[in-house]
Amino acid sequence: MSRLSLFIALICIVLAQAAFGGVYWPEPTMLQANTGRYSSLEAGPNGTLHLAFYDYINDDLRYAVRSASGQWTFETVDSAGIVGWFASLELDQAGVPHIAYCEAYNYKLKYAVRNGPNDWTIEVVDSAPGRGWYSSLALDSAGNPHIAYSGNVGWDLRHAWYVPGSGWQFEVIDSVGDVGLYCALDLTSSDLCRISYFDATNRRLKFAWQQPEGGWAIDIVDSSGDAGIDTAMTLDDQGHPHIAYWDRGNDASKYAWHDGTAWHVDVVEFTVDGGYEAGIVYWQGSPRISYEGTCGVRYAEKLAGGWRIYQVDRTGRKCGDTALALEGTGHPRITYFNLGDGCLYYAEGTDSSLPDAPVPEQLSKIADVRARPDGSWVSIGGQVLSASGPVSGHYVECPDRCAGICTVFPEYSIMPLEGRELHIVGVVETKAGPERALRVCDWWSTGSPGVPRPLFMRLRDLKAAAPTSPLSSLGLLVQAAGRIISVGQGYVVLDDGSPPAAEQGIQVMLGAGWTVPDQDDMVVVTGIAAIQAVGSEFKPVLLPRRSEDVVIIPN
Repeated sequence: MSRLSLFIALICIVLAQAAFGGVYWPEPTMLQANTGRYSSLEAGPNGTLHLAFYDYINDDLRYAVRSASGQWTFETVDSAGIVGWFASLELDQAGVPHIAYCEAYNYKLKYAVRNGPNDWTIEVVDSAPGRGWYSSLALDSAGNPHIAYSGNVGWDLRHAWYVPGSGWQFEVIDSVGDVGLYCALDLTSSDLCRISYFDATNRRLKFAWQQPEGGWAIDIVDSSGDAGIDTAMTLDDQGHPHIAYWDRGNDASKYAWHDGTAWHVDVVEFTVDGGYEAGIVYWQGSPRISYEGTCGVRYAEKLAGGWRIYQVDRTGRKCGDTALALEGTGHPRITYFNLGDGCLYYAEGTDSSLPDAPVPEQLSKIADVRARPDGSWVSIGGQVLSASGPVSGHYVECPDRCAGICTVFPEYSIMPLEGRELHIVGVVETKAGPERALRVCDWWSTGSPGVPRPLFMRLRDLKAAAPTSPLSSLGLLVQAAGRIISVGQGYVVLDDGSPPAAEQGIQVMLGAGWTVPDQDDMVVVTGIAAIQAVGSEFKPVLLPRRSEDVVIIPN
């Protein structure tokens, strides 16, 4: 990377975080090797952070506390049997940790309270066959535990709670079909239980409301796809529920909330085998979610214009069992399990807000972005990602297809899907030759209108447009047809017969492993109109997004 590129990248990081209160994620820290499933994380008093997790090597329930100075201390809570599945940690008003968990294979629901360092009181709550799955703990205003859970012998949603002087009480909340999987529990300020869970029989997300007069009301929240796997739930100050979960049928990370009147559902991100094993915190009117992404752990915040998504783990490996807590003024903390190396990791998100941070110029048209000088700090919304491929790179264009521009995303950036409407903050620069580009510092999705239809253009019009003109066709998704007049290494030359004859054809760049048309083949090409070095000159080229964009017309 050149010094100028490095400088711009650093400017992007600082300015984006300063102007928009973004989160910077340094490299995560490995807390423990060969351990760390089912982690549960809570911020405690005096700058402490508390963690419960399952040690899958020794089959123990483990607990860790981080001091205000950042020092982690670990201890074993329970080692009797295979213990620690579905660990759920809560702190009482004195900062004392309580943990609900499952003893595997014997399948008992268990509960532990810390008396002091390496000193825990442990009891079996429910030892009926198959009990203890998906345990989720909450403490009421008197510090008494409530646990939502299920079991693999008759999948029912169950509730256990402790009454001083009477012991543990039990009830079945929902038993219609296989229900209660991935349950998450929280309590209102009046100690009423709220539980999100998955109905595996009907493949839908459900929600149970404990009623003041007794009994339960049950809602169907999301019945699309296969929605409700790995739910995480929290309540806001008004007692309204907020749920993060995975819709397996649509392969989407989702967020559902109730506003006091009705349920609403939003897609955080469409993923590839991601969106599950989530954590959620609601802070200052905004949900914050951790979850398993396609290539590692991600963190999402909902803004007025959509979701801002961050890549937390950059190893490219699958990760899971994320747990999320906020410290101080909303700084996110995440623990997770890396399936690649089998280790427990910890990540700290920090902001770097600057009091005198420059404000980007708000623009509405790509033509205006392209007209700005290099180094201009701009913000533009409503643009659609028209291309994202190994040959084409990444381009956005206006919904009315009047202009497009190359977008340069930082290394390890989460890439939006083609067809997503984006709001982008970045720095204007010059790419190859005279082609303009926008180096992305921050982005979030504001919709999904779909990829714009390509503009059919004659090659003479593509080649005649002034590259530096704000209205140039450069950056647009276009389509052209003609005859292959020559074949080179990694490219073919397409000619449609349009003058001037002295400058025949335009190069169409091809990716590795693509089918290469033969000379004299008639083809239709869809791709980005761009500028690249051809020999010692910069000339217009077409950049297909994928091999299917080069269609050979049968004779």
